[in-house]
Amino acid sequence: MLKVFVVGCPRSGTTLIQSMLAAHPALFSTPESHAFNLARERRLYHTPRSPELYEAFRAHLAHRKGADELPPSNLADEIFAPAFIAAMDAIARGAGADGWVEKTPDHLFGIAEIRRTAPDAKFIHILRDPRSTAASLLDAAWRNPDAWGGAKSISWAAQKWNEAMIEHAKWSDTPGHCQITYEALCINPREVVDHVCDFLGITHVRELSSQAGDLILPVEQWKAKNHQAIAFEGLRKYDRIFGTFERGLFRTLLAPDAARYYRRHVQPNLNLRHLTAWLPAIPPAWLEPLAKRATWRARGRFLGASTHEY
Repeated sequence: MLKVFVVGCPRSGTTLIQSMLAAHPALFSTPESHAFNLARERRLYHTPRSPELYEAFRAHLAHRKGADELPPSNLADEIFAPAFIAAMDAIARGAGADGWVEKTPDHLFGIAEIRRTAPDAKFIHILRDPRSTAASLLDAAWRNPDAWGGAKSISWAAQKWNEAMIEHAKWSDTPGHCQITYEALCINPREVVDHVCDFLGITHVRELSSQAGDLILPVEQWKAKNHQAIAFEGLRKYDRIFGTFERGLFRTLLAPDAARYYRRHVQPNLNLRHLTAWLPAIPPAWLEPLAKRATWRARGRFLGASTHEY
């Protein structure tokens, strides 16, 4: 049974590539499970929403053959992980598929655990320009603060991208991992999807589609555009929300290692000038007031344009 995990920073295009692969007759896919976030959050003593989201995932699949094998979220980690993988295999078989695609962006940080449980699993990493990723993250959080744990800041968006990029870099040369970019997927979807299918060892998808359909839960309204045709917006949202001051600050918030990896291995022509020589020496207390001011300015610009489609 082919086991595929799509991972990446939230708002980097994970749902888009998942929905395209879900159109393949050999693959079955589901909404985000958050299954491997549970153990990580227990280790970090978090009290987040993953158990709630996982139980919503179970409820969504309740009508599927094999769904009764999905373990409850409160099982011990060493029992839960193999039971979850076995249940996904059973659900895919019940759907007449030869494999399944699971997409929870933050499973990027659970790859080691997933590989211990399913050594034959394959991972599709999707990476996106930090500027458009940050703008999309803030757009989603500001429009849906309850679902995202409150309105977020520019420094939070930069940190999410930094952490994801550094984690992508860890696995870049490991067999069983394939890295693609959101920009290439939007501009040349056929070429990118064919490349992913070759990586997975399956036939090419005949008809490309970004119709997410059954892959989005009702609470995930920020993913609504995945029901529409592919439309590459470039930096349009970033340019709309971020002014000159916010752009300058955002560059300083990009971790040197993360920006360097993206620039060298993903987008060599990207201009991400930031003062790496003095950035590590800036006391966090100096940056925080600037980040708050930048967020306040950007959010004001966003609220002024929130009635428009962009």
